[in-house]
Amino acid sequence: MSNTSSQISTQVGYGFAELGVSAIESFLRLYLLIYLTASIGMSADMAGYAVSIGIIWDAFADPIMGKISDKTRSKYGPRLPWILAGTPILALTFVFLFDLQKTGSGDHMWTTFLEVTLLNIVLNTAMTMVSVPHLALGNEIVTDPPLNRTSIYAWRSAMTLFGFLIGILIPAAVNAFGISLIAPEFTFAVVIAFVALLSSAITFFSCKKITTWQQDDSHGAPHKIKDVLRGKVGTLMIAFFIATFAQGLNSVLAMYYYRFSLKLDEQAIGKVLIVFIFSLCATLPFWVKAASRFSKHRLIATGTLILGILSAIFYPLFPPQHLAGPYALAVIGGILLGSSGLLESLLVDTAELQNIKNEAMGLVFGIWKFMAKSARGISIAIGGKLLAMSGYSPNATPTETVTSKIALLFGPGVGLFFIMTAMILFLSRENSKASA
Repeated sequence: MSNTSSQISTQVGYGFAELGVSAIESFLRLYLLIYLTASIGMSADMAGYAVSIGIIWDAFADPIMGKISDKTRSKYGPRLPWILAGTPILALTFVFLFDLQKTGSGDHMWTTFLEVTLLNIVLNTAMTMVSVPHLALGNEIVTDPPLNRTSIYAWRSAMTLFGFLIGILIPAAVNAFGISLIAPEFTFAVVIAFVALLSSAITFFSCKKITTWQQDDSHGAPHKIKDVLRGKVGTLMIAFFIATFAQGLNSVLAMYYYRFSLKLDEQAIGKVLIVFIFSLCATLPFWVKAASRFSKHRLIATGTLILGILSAIFYPLFPPQHLAGPYALAVIGGILLGSSGLLESLLVDTAELQNIKNEAMGLVFGIWKFMAKSARGISIAIGGKLLAMSGYSPNATPTETVTSKIALLFGPGVGLFFIMTAMILFLSRENSKASA
């Protein structure tokens, strides 16, 4: 096998673990809230609180997990044992979450609330056991930075997108072929859980002999959270938090927007989302190539800014039951969001400039995931509350006024946060130039 082929197989094998995690996460984002409200019968705000509590609680485990993986000693390195141990817990909890009994009222409603909260705590903790060490592992198989690092994390981003596509395609395929399932969400969860187990196994066997970094405790005092959050890394973390909040709010509102504001069926929704994912995947090589000539900082900021403006303007204008507009914005949005595939390699580049050593990269990505989960948890809680405030009720067909409010939340409401993210990135770039 040639050196180039070996590097590509290593990068693809590394990225696979993210495929399973992303498939689970995308299914949760798109279907969990609407499953809890429409199928189980929880109110939108209670369902939002139950899910967000689990995510926010677990967010505090991310830096801890990063620190633990930095200190782990094993013949497979510091990261792979956690990926291998966390995936079965993640898969089982994910299946249990979609095997709930329909709620009633009174005490039973609170029992369901507590059950959903507990399952989300366990599920997201297991996801941390996989995702934080996996992120740090990417920098340990770098052989030619910074280009190879960009490619490695771009492959991880590609697997994120393929996983997201799996989370969409499985329900869409069942609906497209007219397959009738007694418990569809549970069946989908079982299939996706199997994908997660298989994908983590591929990463383990692909990477168990190729990590280039050996643990070394001779680099002085260990890095602390305040060391990571200062300077340009801290600014990048803030921008990432806001962008992730925007994506989380988008995910919470997406199914409500497409189902009720645009009045699309499941098959049409699946097609729009698939077009978006394919556009995003197809454009990743372009962004990787562009990053070799232009600043990653500026590329991400520009893509995010245009995406925010287009979302704010066009989503509320699309007429019901017409697909041309959603398809067009899915293509353009996918291309623009492809710039986010450069974020993780930019984080490592920035951390190195801040003299943060590889032995602390688990902590760096632990804080990174803390930002992501905190933002997502808050977005779910706020999204559920906004849906309730808009007048949406799981037991009634939304009126035109309600669907218009959902469209405004999905368009300008989400777009504003993308624009805010871009402004922070542009300003931080200018400040760094001014101080140079």
